[in-house]
Amino acid sequence: MKNPFKVLVLIALSALVFGGVFLFALPQNSHHTNFRYVLWKHHLYTYPENKPPGSFFGVDLQFRNSLIGKTKDEIRSWFPDLIPPKDGDPYQIAYYSDVSRTDFLWIANSNWGFEFEDGRVKRIRLIKG
Repeated sequence: MKNPFKVLVLIALSALVFGGVFLFALPQNSHHTNFRYVLWKHHLYTYPENKPPGSFFGVDLQFRNSLIGKTKDEIRSWFPDLIPPKDGDPYQIAYYSDVSRTDFLWIANSNWGFEFEDGRVKRIRLIKG
């Protein structure tokens, strides 16, 4: 007769492997419980460039609020592709005429940006359009 403990361990390991493959095979959606997103926000996964994590800000208010008060270096650890506002960009200026007067960085390829005061995040802003 087979050892039942070995069979249970084999079943458990098989379930873990299948579950891991299943979680990574799921489509990337705009929900904060997306497995890849959860790993990314804990610095355990590099998010693909075609789906910037800023797209999850609208559904993950807790994470968004946790970034208030962080330094630029801390923010760059999550968003290495921060860019300054584009000079003369009418789309950006139409919503935030004060962007040029503040310390502000956009998350590239998204409509989200960070407003800094004294080197720390003061506000996270969204261009609605």
